[in-house]
Amino acid sequence: MAKETAFGRDSDYQTFALLGQEIGQTRNKKALANQIQFLTSDNIIDSQRAATVLHHASNLAPDLFLKHLDKLIAVIENPIHDSGPRMVMRVCMHIEIPEKHSGTIVNLAFQYLGNPKTPVAIKVNAMYVIANQANKYPELTTELKACIVNQYERELPAFKSCVRKLSKQLNFRI
Repeated sequence: MAKETAFGRDSDYQTFALLGQEIGQTRNKKALANQIQFLTSDNIIDSQRAATVLHHASNLAPDLFLKHLDKLIAVIENPIHDSGPRMVMRVCMHIEIPEKHSGTIVNLAFQYLGNPKTPVAIKVNAMYVIANQANKYPELTTELKACIVNQYERELPAFKSCVRKLSKQLNFRI
C-alpha cells in the first residue's frame, strides 16, 4: 500500500488553494479558524493541507490571522512539518505584528534563519519578518546583517535574491 501524501491522486493541491481563496475572499472567520485547527493538529497530512489553504487565504485577507497569533506561534515553536512555519512566517511578513507578539516572533525568525537545516523558503520569510520589524526596532538591522553574512556564500539563489532586496530596503551592504 502506498504511503498517504498531502497531495496526489486522491487530493489535488488546487482544490485546497481554491478553498483558501474562497475563505480569503469571503473573509470567512469560522472556516479560517477550522483550518487553523487542522494546521495545529498532530496529523501531518491535515497540517500540510491546512497550510496550503491558509497560504492562499492570507494572500487576500492577512489581517484575519491576527486573532490567531497565539496558535500560529505554537506552530512555529513546535512544527510537525516545514509547511507550518513557512506559512506562518509568510503571514507574519504581511501583517502588522502586535507589540505583545513581536519579540517572540522575531526571536523565532532569527532561530529559523540561523539554523543551517531550515529550508530556504522559511529563511526568506523569516528575513522579511525581521526586516519589517526593523522599521520599528532599527537595532534589528545589525543583527539581521550579522546572521546573513555568516551564511550568504553557501546559500541558494532565492536566499541571495532576498538578501539583495533587503540590503537596499535596510540600507546595508553584504
